[in-house]
Amino acid sequence: MDLETLAFDLQPLFVLEENSEDQISKEFHDKFVVLLDDLAISLREPNNRKVLYESGLLSKLINRLNSLLTRTFNAQDHNEKLWQLCSELIRCIANAIVDNDTNRALLVQDEYNQFLKEHFSNVLKLSSNAFPGDNALLSELQLRSLILIKNLFIDNFQYCELFSPYIKTPLLNLLENSANTYLNEDSPILFTTDVLVDVIDVDNNNNNNNNDITLEYMRFLAEFIEKVSKTVINIDISDTNDGTNSENDIEMTDENSIDDTSSEIIFNICQFFEKIVESETDNIDLSNYPKSVTELQTALLDALNILADKEYPNKLIVMRRIVSIIGHISANPTNTNKDQKQLYQEIILSSTKGYTLAASLIGLSNSILSRKDADKILQKITLEKFIQITKHFKDPMQFQGFLHIFKKLLSLSNAMFLQNDDLLQLTTILKIAKDQSTYFKNLSQLLYSLVQKLLTVLPSSTICQLIKEKTKYPFLDVIMNSEDLIICLTLDKILVNSNNGVPNETMELLWSRFFKFEESGISRNNNKGDAVQLPLIYQLTKTLGIYYKNLVTQKQDIDSIIPQYGSNILELLKFIIPLKNQTDNASRGVFNNGRFISGMLLKWFEERSSDMSLSPLEAEIKNVSKSFFT
Repeated sequence: MDLETLAFDLQPLFVLEENSEDQISKEFHDKFVVLLDDLAISLREPNNRKVLYESGLLSKLINRLNSLLTRTFNAQDHNEKLWQLCSELIRCIANAIVDNDTNRALLVQDEYNQFLKEHFSNVLKLSSNAFPGDNALLSELQLRSLILIKNLFIDNFQYCELFSPYIKTPLLNLLENSANTYLNEDSPILFTTDVLVDVIDVDNNNNNNNNDITLEYMRFLAEFIEKVSKTVINIDISDTNDGTNSENDIEMTDENSIDDTSSEIIFNICQFFEKIVESETDNIDLSNYPKSVTELQTALLDALNILADKEYPNKLIVMRRIVSIIGHISANPTNTNKDQKQLYQEIILSSTKGYTLAASLIGLSNSILSRKDADKILQKITLEKFIQITKHFKDPMQFQGFLHIFKKLLSLSNAMFLQNDDLLQLTTILKIAKDQSTYFKNLSQLLYSLVQKLLTVLPSSTICQLIKEKTKYPFLDVIMNSEDLIICLTLDKILVNSNNGVPNETMELLWSRFFKFEESGISRNNNKGDAVQLPLIYQLTKTLGIYYKNLVTQKQDIDSIIPQYGSNILELLKFIIPLKNQTDNASRGVFNNGRFISGMLLKWFEERSSDMSLSPLEAEIKNVSKSFFT
C-alpha cells in the first residue's frame, strides 16, 4: 500500500476528539493497528520519510501519540487497545526519524515534544501491575520508546543534551527493574543500556554530578555484570563482524535479532559503568560501607574469571573496562581497600587469569599507604611471586597494576635479595612494557617510575651486571629508550663503581643518549632558567660532576667525552651561569653543581697540560669554567 493511501485510511484516527479515543471499536482498532504496521514498514524507504514530513502526516502522528498517552496515563483502568495504538505510533515515529534531520527537528519542537519531556519517563516507569496478563505489550512499548530515543540521539549531541535530564533517572530505574528479564527476546534492557551510555556522555561533558548513582546502584551494576557474564555465549569470533552495523540508525523491523544479547548488554553496561566511576567515584563516600564495596569488587572479579574463558565480540574492550572499573573504585579517596586486601591477596596467590590478577594488583597497590603496609603484604606474598604471576599477562594493560605495586614494594632492604632468575624475568617484563607503551600510553610513566626505583634501590654492582650482560638482560634497551633522568641515574650507578666492568662501547652508547638532553628543550632562551627544566639540569650536572671527579681523583689523562660532546658541555655551562644571582633553591642547586663541574674541569686542565696544548673548544670551556668563580 502506498503512503498516500495509508495517510487517507488513517484519517479517522487523526480526527478523533480528545478523550474519546477509548471509544474506538475493536474493528477500527484492529484496522488502525494494521495500517500503522504497514506505515512503519513503508518508512524504511528514505523518500517516504521525507514525504511523511512534507504531507504533514508526521505532525499528526506525533500529536495523536501525545493525546493518546495523556489519555491512557489519566485513565483509571487499563485500556489495552489504547496502549497498542501508542506502541504502533511510537514505532512509526521511530522509523520516521531514521537518518532524517528534518523529521528529528520537528519532534523536538516545543509544540510536539511532550512525549520526550513527559510521557517517555512515564512509559519507562510502567510496571507489570499496569499491564495485567500482558507483559509482552509492556516490553514492546518500552522497547519501541527506547529505540525512538536512540534514533533521535544518534550523531546529535544537542538533542541528547536537551532531553537527558528528563530520561536519565527513569532509564536507571528501568535497568534495575528489568535485570531479571534481560534474556527475554522482547526485553528493553539492551537499548536501555545503549541510551544510558549517551546520557552519561552528556553528564560527563557538562560536568554534571551523577547524584542518582549511589554505592548501592554501583553494587547492582557489578552484580548484574557478573550475572550477564554467565550467559555470554562462547563463539568463534572469526565468523563474526566487528560489532558495528552498516547503518547507525535502528529501524523498527520485526526481523531484527541479536544472536548474543548478553555480550552486547555487558559491552554497554561496562562502558556506562566505567564512565560513571571515571567521573563520579570521588563523590561517593565508601568509608562507611566496606562490606558493600567488597561485594561490589568481588562480583566484578568473578565476572572477569567467568569471561576469561570465553570468546565473544569486543572481549578485549570489556575486560579492560572491568579492570578499569575495579581500579577506579579502589582508588576512591574514601576507600582504604583494607577490607578487600585479603580478597586481592588470595587471587594473587592462586589465580592464573591475567585480567583478574591485573585488577587485584591495582586494588592491592591502592591499599598500600605506608612502608608498613607494604611489609605486611610481603609477609604473605614474596617479590618473587609478584614477578612470577606476570607470565599470565598478554595484554599490555595488565602490566599497569604490577608496575605500580612493585615500585611500592621495593626497598633497599629487599631489592638486594632478588636472584638472577628474578632479575631476568623482571627486566623482560620491563622490556615488554616498554615495547607496548608505544600503543598504550598509560604504561610509560608507570614503567619509568619503576625503573627509577630500581636504579635507586638495587646495588650498583647489580645495575652494572644488568647493563654489561645485555645479551642476557634486556635492561640496557629499556634504559636507552627511557627519559633523560633514567639515563642520568644509570650513569651515576656505573660511575660510582670503580670496578663496574661495563664495556667502553656500552658507555659510549649511554653517553650518546645522555647528551641528547638538548632534545628535551633545554636552551638559554630564558636567562633566569626554566623551572620545568631545572630538576633535569640538576641531575645532568650531578652526573657530569661524578664523572669529572673520577677523572681528577683517578688522575686519568684522557677525557672520553669532551672530544665528542664538548660543545654540549659548553652549552650546558653557559645555560647555568645566568643562574648565579637567582635565590630559589632549584637555581642555587643547579648553579652549585655547575660550579663543581667547572672546578673539576679547571683542575683537570691544570694537571693535564698547559694552555698551549688545549684545543679551541677546550680553551673556551676553560674560560667559561673560570667565570663560575668570578
